[in-house]
Amino acid sequence: MSSTISTHCDKQENRPNDKQIGKPLFRRAGLAVALIAAPLILFIAVLIAVQSQAAASSHREAPLISKDAFADNTDTYVFISPENQDNVVLVGSWIPFEGPEGGPNYFEWDENVHYSLFVDNNGDAQADITYTLSSRVEVGNPLTFLYNTGPIDALTSANWNRKQFITVTETTANGTTVLVGNKPTAPVNIGEKSTPNYASLFAEAIYDGADGVPGGIKVFAGQTDDPFWVDLQVFDLLTLRGQNPPIGYEDYNVPVDSVSAFNVHSLVIEVPIDRLTANNDPVLGVWAAAARKSSRVLNGLGGVISGDGLETQSGNYVQVSRLGMPLVNEVVIPLALKDAFNTLKPAQDLTIYTDPTFGPVLQTSVEDPEIGRLLCGLYGVPLPADSDNDCSTEVTVGTPRSGRG
Repeated sequence: MSSTISTHCDKQENRPNDKQIGKPLFRRAGLAVALIAAPLILFIAVLIAVQSQAAASSHREAPLISKDAFADNTDTYVFISPENQDNVVLVGSWIPFEGPEGGPNYFEWDENVHYSLFVDNNGDAQADITYTLSSRVEVGNPLTFLYNTGPIDALTSANWNRKQFITVTETTANGTTVLVGNKPTAPVNIGEKSTPNYASLFAEAIYDGADGVPGGIKVFAGQTDDPFWVDLQVFDLLTLRGQNPPIGYEDYNVPVDSVSAFNVHSLVIEVPIDRLTANNDPVLGVWAAAARKSSRVLNGLGGVISGDGLETQSGNYVQVSRLGMPLVNEVVIPLALKDAFNTLKPAQDLTIYTDPTFGPVLQTSVEDPEIGRLLCGLYGVPLPADSDNDCSTEVTVGTPRSGRG
């Protein structure tokens, strides 16, 4: 079992509201990592050989997905394994603001959602390798309301009443390989009576070659601590607690980690680098997404009587959330385009970016982002390409650029 994966996912616990104090606004990942940036508008990538700090976030970033938390991407991370420099670790997280104590029906993977990590190894903004997680739930005793009926000391414990099983696949041009087939994920860390040795349960849910996972790959999929750090009072007209007024507050001005007491669900895959790259090219583009079945029918009592169940979900899987570059949809894409952006594939971005109807709005939002103008106007933070010092980056609509000197 890999401690590389458990190092990244080492805070799954029931915690009090232990807000952290005195940290910078955004916390970087604790390991020296290599961030592989996913396609935004034009394909953007970073050499995985370059060591840097990484951060990402996308919590409740658009109106529609804010009403569908179980399909909402929160973070995407990619970094070189600190234990094995020949491996890269891919991490996608979903389901923001999971209260660890949220029983008796605890947070879990949605059985009607496919959670995916995508890898582009030739720069065409299309996935060459896709890792997808699906899940199912198995209830041992439906005549009790309890998640567990006694201590859970192993993933096979009969006391664990509502088990969740995961299947993780790898898809390439050569077909689809099952990496983890119908294996239990770790249970929720309920407390010392129900999960007296949670660390062993967590480790047991990390699957590798000993469990039949091929190709030197290791997989974990389950509940983890939310690794992001943000003081969400920033949305109170860009308040930055810890700074002197007017940037900060007169009172209660200590920075607070607003997500420190919450969990997410993470798919973590450690893969040999040579399994991901093509033609010895060390550049990768990585992003994550969630897709939900297109149709949901509520059957009511008649469905129970007929055996169809209270609801029926069917149809093709439709993408409803995406995340590569951090905070793009959160603070760059305007409200008019946020929901649409979540449905786009990276290969579609350039077409939309240069479209005569939508392009000007998107180009202006990216080239002269509102957050930059606000920081400049409120706090004097200088902008690039602002020759007339009016807190607005000069933009020539119709001539999009992916960066500025």
